[in-house]
Amino acid sequence: MGEAGIDQVATIKASLELMLSENEEAHEYFTDLLEKMSELEALEPEKRRDKFKNLIEMGAFKFNGLDIRHFTHSQSNKPLPPPVFLSRTKRRLKNTGLLIEEFEKRGALEKAEELREQLELLSSHIIDEHDTSEVMKFRSEVEDLRNSDLFQAYMEQKKAFVHKDANFKADSEFIAAKESVEEGEEMLRQRGEELSELGDQIEKGEVDQEEATNMLDKLAYDKT
Repeated sequence: MGEAGIDQVATIKASLELMLSENEEAHEYFTDLLEKMSELEALEPEKRRDKFKNLIEMGAFKFNGLDIRHFTHSQSNKPLPPPVFLSRTKRRLKNTGLLIEEFEKRGALEKAEELREQLELLSSHIIDEHDTSEVMKFRSEVEDLRNSDLFQAYMEQKKAFVHKDANFKADSEFIAAKESVEEGEEMLRQRGEELSELGDQIEKGEVDQEEATNMLDKLAYDKT
């Protein structure tokens, strides 16, 4: 390997170390915040709402100038590996069910019980993440439900309640924020594992410079 090649490898390794360091810092922040959110989740609604509001006012959801409640949305253009897709989708189904329970308490959504039961049925599915046909079938079933009249009625009612029911709005925002933190922690944990694996491959000479550079580019995340 010539001097230029050695310099290129050194540059790749330096970039990898920087990305690992940044990822670890971000992952620690998400992990700490997720712990706080989990503690709030166990509180009575009124106390949870107050403490959640305090977290927002303290800037707990800002990291490096980014509102981390939107962090995973900025990565949404990247395809999700089946395990991440499944865990994320099931989490969202479960969280939607929690909001529908709030409608049931208020008697504010026709067929709320029917929709909640369908969500619970989907979220309880055991899917083999290595079976592409199973994953695709699950994805299709979820999309069918989201596009159903039953689910669209829920979405319309949710929009209305966010504007007229302050407690529902606060609870909805808390659930959405915790979901984003969970997804961010999950994404950063997986990204850290992939970066570490790439580092091992580089050390063993299992990837060439071009491939390593391409893999680093794919593992970069949008900070804007």
